[in-house]
Amino acid sequence: MEAGSMYCAEQINVPKELSTIMKHYTKAVIVQEPPNLYKWSANYFAALANLPPIFGDDGTYLQAPAASQAANQAPPSPTKQEKIDRQQQQHKEAVEDDATPAQLIQLADDLCENGQYPKALEYLNEAVAIDPNNAEIYFKRGILKHHFMQDIDGGYQDYSDCINLNPTYCDAYRYRADLLHFHTQNLQESLDDYNNAIQLGRSDADSFTCRGELHRKMGNLAEALADLNDALKLDETFADAYKCRADLMHWQHGELEKGLEDYNKAAELGRGDSDLLANRGELLRKMGETEGALQDLNDALQGDPNCVEAYQYRAMLFADSDPGAALEDARVAVDLGSQDQEFLAFKEELEARAGQEPGSEAAESP
Repeated sequence: MEAGSMYCAEQINVPKELSTIMKHYTKAVIVQEPPNLYKWSANYFAALANLPPIFGDDGTYLQAPAASQAANQAPPSPTKQEKIDRQQQQHKEAVEDDATPAQLIQLADDLCENGQYPKALEYLNEAVAIDPNNAEIYFKRGILKHHFMQDIDGGYQDYSDCINLNPTYCDAYRYRADLLHFHTQNLQESLDDYNNAIQLGRSDADSFTCRGELHRKMGNLAEALADLNDALKLDETFADAYKCRADLMHWQHGELEKGLEDYNKAAELGRGDSDLLANRGELLRKMGETEGALQDLNDALQGDPNCVEAYQYRAMLFADSDPGAALEDARVAVDLGSQDQEFLAFKEELEARAGQEPGSEAAESP
């Protein structure tokens, strides 16, 4: 996405403090009833920015504040306690006054930043009750349920309600696509949502990467490669796109050298998680790079001791050189939930070679 380009209204960044500022401003106008609202407002906001008044008491123009000087004097960042005090004051005002949906959304956002998800949900529920036709509220509540409260059904319903109210709400399609992609088996519906989101303006590297990975899972290999290449054209430093393209080259195309190049690039860009290390370790095993493979698989298990794939691939690496260690890793992988039928057959073969009944544990040495 080009810098500064606007594709949908949801991209507009409205400061969280705006609603509170305007509420206080409105109250001040009502109380003081200035004869010249324009000049009074100029002085009001100048004072709010710690600048001298622009108009005198008689309404004469004094001088404009030094914009460049003001720009160079950035206000200090509020402390954590100041943020908490401000939020508590906002919550008090929301209770005392009839809070608008916009204010309730802001309060919910503040609470989410502090991990107070149930209370944030209460505010969003109240906002929906006040304005049941506001698509943004359903979108915000969908994110809260989906990402922070692991309520997949609730998140799906809220994203859907948002789209029903506003069929051009591109972010709602994108978030619902991710929900369907990573938490359900409804891959075609997820693909439809990715398509809608991209057509409506979410044509960023992450969207193309997620759609490309979905195409890979669905067996649409040409479409997967096209999307991942497009993602890297948009952002050549996007590590996830390299990781997904490496998986495509490795598992679907069997182009190990290209896969290794992309795994290495993703790792250089910071994508050094256990999933990448395990997959790169398996690729190195296939290439006969035993030492590198073992290093990656050990590193993967150090990062995530419950990485099933790392145990599986290390078991296959040890199969010839150390059958006992291979069988031990194979059993751990199964205990952690591996259901790969080829690997289960491999484990039974190891047990047969060790002279054991499938599924039995080796007898302890005296």
